[in-house]
Amino acid sequence: MTKGANWHCLIETLWDSAQVGLKEVRPGNAFEDAKAVIVLLPGLARSIMFCGMCMAPLGLPERALVMLRRAHAADPRDVLVMTRLSEAFYANGRFAEAEISIRNALRGGVAEGAGLFLLAQTLWLQGSNDAARDALDQAVKATPALQAKRQIMEYTVTPEDFLPHDQDP
Repeated sequence: MTKGANWHCLIETLWDSAQVGLKEVRPGNAFEDAKAVIVLLPGLARSIMFCGMCMAPLGLPERALVMLRRAHAADPRDVLVMTRLSEAFYANGRFAEAEISIRNALRGGVAEGAGLFLLAQTLWLQGSNDAARDALDQAVKATPALQAKRQIMEYTVTPEDFLPHDQDP
């Protein structure tokens, strides 16, 4: 194996390990592996993004937002990075910025149900209920499995129900 191939294998192993750690709810382990990838590939937007994603479950939502902003600066056209940035804004109670970011992601080509549902949530929290319902309709059309979430949101929730747990309206 060549030096380049070994390097690639190391990065791939760390990346896979970080993803497994996050899925298995071991964010500390995932964070350490994600940091190692950033050291090896400091300018790669998705590596920075993944490191930020590992910070939120560690109780560091503000640091997660900082990392996701760095990831977005590294590649402002990466739709997945924009989506994760929107989620970080949302988790930090910055709903107008979350709306802008998810709209940019949707314009970039992601018209999936989860993104549209996030847009609906941010609109709902800002009092744009008609626009939120329109986004919900689009979300269900893109992903029919979201119908149950749509019904719950439309009929049984208030905007405060979507606030992060540690925030007041």
